[in-house]
Amino acid sequence: MLLVALGWLLVGVVWGAQTALAGALQGNDVAMGPAVITALIQVIPWIPATLAVVGLTVRFPLDRGRWRRSWPFHLVAVPLVAWAVNVLVVLGFWIQRGAFQGLGRLMAQALYWATMRIHVMVLVYAAVAAVTQVVRMRQAMRARELDLARQEGQMARARLEVLTAQLRPHFLFNTLHTLGQLWRSGR
Repeated sequence: MLLVALGWLLVGVVWGAQTALAGALQGNDVAMGPAVITALIQVIPWIPATLAVVGLTVRFPLDRGRWRRSWPFHLVAVPLVAWAVNVLVVLGFWIQRGAFQGLGRLMAQALYWATMRIHVMVLVYAAVAAVTQVVRMRQAMRARELDLARQEGQMARARLEVLTAQLRPHFLFNTLHTLGQLWRSGR
């Protein structure tokens, strides 16, 4: 969760700084602070949205065997996540201006912005889901490797025990044979 939060905060700061720099290069007077705040208002809602997408991807994995059952959930989740993100963005801008305009207006503006930026929302959702899948597959592969290494260690110990068990009767037989020879010879 900390990595997700830091990642989105970094995106917001870089986006705001880039906006201020681009404005300065074009001769506009764009202050760094307000540009970064505006960018952060737009990216901070992606922190809980990203965690929700990760949770959905874990709950409804898109791997080889289960993607057919899982994709409808993701298909429904994309516009819902887009709408929820935009509700928070609109609220952020209203809080910044100190002017709440009512729930109906909030829902309408969130729907408008979600519709206008659905392509970005789909890309971000797909990227987060893909990264989550890759991390999960890597974890599963690592777990299989550790299990295989553990099994190989158990097999090596079992082979050693078999060899040890084979050597013990041989030692006993040789010792008894030597004692028998010494007894018969009278030594």
